[in-house]
Amino acid sequence: MHNLRESRKKVLARVASAKHIALFLDFDGVLSPITRDHRKALIGARTKKLLVACAKQFFVAVISGRALKDVRRRVGIRGLSYGGNHGLEWKFNSKNFSVPVPTSNRRILDMILRDCRALSKQFLGLSLEDKDLTISIHYRMVSPRFRKHAITAISKVLDTYVKGGKLTVVGGHMLFNIRPNTRWDKGSVALWMLKRLPKGTLPISLGDDVTDEALFRTLRNGVTIRVGHTKKSLARYNIFSRREVDSFLSSLFIAKQQNKVRNRVQ
Repeated sequence: MHNLRESRKKVLARVASAKHIALFLDFDGVLSPITRDHRKALIGARTKKLLVACAKQFFVAVISGRALKDVRRRVGIRGLSYGGNHGLEWKFNSKNFSVPVPTSNRRILDMILRDCRALSKQFLGLSLEDKDLTISIHYRMVSPRFRKHAITAISKVLDTYVKGGKLTVVGGHMLFNIRPNTRWDKGSVALWMLKRLPKGTLPISLGDDVTDEALFRTLRNGVTIRVGHTKKSLARYNIFSRREVDSFLSSLFIAKQQNKVRNRVQ
């Protein structure tokens, strides 16, 4: 990966020359700081203002592991496109779409939730997020003293239910994501949206987690940016903090504005 600060001029030149741009962003860790309690994640006023400004210039989609309804509520900006549940459901052009999931999957998810609720009594701070199509088990709030034991206990529960092949487990920032065993992911829904935009649209994607690697892989011909200090990623560029995301969004907006002015003069 190349540090975005060192490659900023090159990236912005590519942005300025693109006739159309599509911006795909994760929510947690990109638009909102990672919070100890996932239920308290919020988007800051400056970030929201920048997103609104960008959306007036080009296509913007927020693609999250959160449920579609949840991420739309937390971002709270009309006119954007959204992807939820790691791409299993999405909103595009005011219409909602979703990937068909067998009802038998839901029964298995309910059994996992039942067993993990029992674990939450043993490990204080264990938090369960039921997103209908998927579930997430958060252990960030479990005391560091007992966290390793909690991970072992959760893994045993999950091994019991995912061995049938209908579900798969994907890691994350101190959580387990349990989702249908399907090829449809964040990259899939981003590509679905991109194909419905003008030909030649330049995709720009930002993510901070392992599930965002699907975005980087699918949109590898665009501008791919990993947020955080990880050394391994399919992204071409990296930035180290969520604050740098705001700086980049501001630069994107300014670059497109300047390009519009130049085109008018010519």
